[in-house]
Amino acid sequence: FLQEAKNSERTSKNLKKHKMIIVPQVYW
Repeated sequence: FLQEAKNSERTSKNLKKHKMIIVPQVYW
């Protein structure tokens, strides 16, 4: 699960430019 969270955080940073794609925030 920790690896999934790190991957999603990195992905959300990459997708911040796209307004149509919303990635849920990970709470630690």
